[in-house]
Amino acid sequence: MSTSEESLEILRKRVDSLELTSQEKHKTWYRQPSTVLAIVALLVSIGSTFYSQTASKQETIRSKKEELRKLTLSLIDLRQSVSKGSPSPESVEVQSAGRQQGVYLQASDWWVKFQTKYRHTNTVFLRKS
Repeated sequence: MSTSEESLEILRKRVDSLELTSQEKHKTWYRQPSTVLAIVALLVSIGSTFYSQTASKQETIRSKKEELRKLTLSLIDLRQSVSKGSPSPESVEVQSAGRQQGVYLQASDWWVKFQTKYRHTNTVFLRKS
């Protein structure tokens, strides 16, 4: 009789565990730890993605502003070097400087369009006079 009692006890334990499992399945979603944990993980993932994209965009804008500043300084230096020498307008140096200035101005205009597109207007730009 002891084996039948042991069998009965094992059977009761199995039924109890099945009842607990069944009750867990019928719990509302917010009472299930796995669901809550999955939602928290999703929110953290979305937040970190948003943060990294924002930081990346800001870094790109910072680097483009720095390039624009370098172009602006190159234009100023070019203009000063041409005005100091004041050679004749037909000389090779003036023609080369003119071409170089045109390239710099095209690049600067492109950066200005980029800045306008992304509504970042706190950079000073030089325009062709």
